[in-house]
Amino acid sequence: QIATLSKVNKALELQNLEKVTAKLAGKISEKELAILNDNLHILEGLRKTRQQLAHSIVKQSKEKLDLPAIEQAVDIYMLQHSEELIKAAKSGSFKLSKEAKQDINRLYHSKLNKASAEDIIYSEGGNRIWAYYNGEAIGFYEYDLAGGVKVELNIPKLLQGKGIGKQVFREAVDGIDIFKAKWVRSDIYESGVSDNLLEFEKALKQMSETKAVWTTWTGKQAKQNGFKYANIQKLENGIEVTFTK
Repeated sequence: QIATLSKVNKALELQNLEKVTAKLAGKISEKELAILNDNLHILEGLRKTRQQLAHSIVKQSKEKLDLPAIEQAVDIYMLQHSEELIKAAKSGSFKLSKEAKQDINRLYHSKLNKASAEDIIYSEGGNRIWAYYNGEAIGFYEYDLAGGVKVELNIPKLLQGKGIGKQVFREAVDGIDIFKAKWVRSDIYESGVSDNLLEFEKALKQMSETKAVWTTWTGKQAKQNGFKYANIQKLENGIEVTFTK
């Protein structure tokens, strides 16, 4: 029920529960709607717990902690203890113990800060192959009938610079001559916009679109993996780039 807690958290921050359920009313049965309502209220309670707990840990700590990183540690803890948290949520109790806070601190200082490409787990879901780190989806790639691949990555800032994205990218384009990347403004990103799109738009101030695309993280990865050409298509909230060899 909370296997993608961080994404659900962002969704709940944008829409209140009444709007979510009202949108689905009439499209699903009353029983399904009741179950959805129960789960949404549980998730809302867990979301509040996540925020309170993260702020509490940062405030009480004697050292300077990064709030987004602590929130990610809380996410991981919640994923690892999802069953007991859901039971507590159903009973109306969202308070976590002192031991829970200590566990989250350990996650912050050890597992998260020692992240590496070796910890990536791949899982097929329909036509997509998802990449996970510590139970959280960090991106996916999917092959099309034309023999190309679509790659979408959303690596948390805490995990960037550790070779994780590079490894997923290399896995995705292995043996492929064409791939597509979509860079957009969206709430799925921590900053509200794809890092690639930010880099692309910054480079546009000094060079053409065809040159700017290669200054991005994905452009650099594409070049390292043998891609030579890039076709840019404008979208309403960003661009889609097709790289070919």
